[in-house]
Amino acid sequence: MHKPTKAWLTILALTFGTIFAIQRRRSGCAKVVDRGSTLAPSTDAAALAQFHAAEYASERNSVDVWKTLQYALVPIMFGSWLLLAQVQKTLPKTVFDWACALVLPLCYVAYQKAMVDALTGVLLIEERVRPLATKLAGTDKFWFHEPTFRKDVPTDLAYAWFWPPLLSFASPLVMAAYRIATSSRFSWQDALGYVICSTIAYGVGALSKQGLALNKQIDRAIRQNRLSWSRNTA
Repeated sequence: MHKPTKAWLTILALTFGTIFAIQRRRSGCAKVVDRGSTLAPSTDAAALAQFHAAEYASERNSVDVWKTLQYALVPIMFGSWLLLAQVQKTLPKTVFDWACALVLPLCYVAYQKAMVDALTGVLLIEERVRPLATKLAGTDKFWFHEPTFRKDVPTDLAYAWFWPPLLSFASPLVMAAYRIATSSRFSWQDALGYVICSTIAYGVGALSKQGLALNKQIDRAIRQNRLSWSRNTA
């Protein structure tokens, strides 16, 4: 056999050997994937339970943030006014007055946004995660807080839904009345301050409306879950 023929045979052998090795490696990887996709049901259930528990903890954390802001809101407002008082002499009176009026609606925007985020998470838990977790666990006797709180704790008038938009709209009105009473005229700076404060107050109102809708959806989801322990304690 001539040397060129031997060389071609060697190349062909190496080529087919490489292809064969690649095919074997691919089939081996496929087997690994198949083994991973056919885990034991108990393993799947444990993994899903961990996912549901982690998601519940994450959403409850947003509720804790909102609760913290509930108690911190008034100190934040007074702290902001105190800081403005420190720089009062460096600001024009018009700017200072409307900056003070702006504090309240700005704080309520943050407060209501935290509320919407928290209620969105609660709705996710009650509407989607709880039914899946109940099927997985074979019982609904877990995650008692939200249904129990809504059923047993009366509504606190101090935290009623209408206070944030009411006070937010009142802030620019009161400041406008003060500026008219203490100034010779209502300047364009006053008009601008009034528009800015009123626009932010409108945002507070929109967030409050969204929160009311989310509350109704949560109540409906809890009723649809038909929790056995909630019926027994009613």
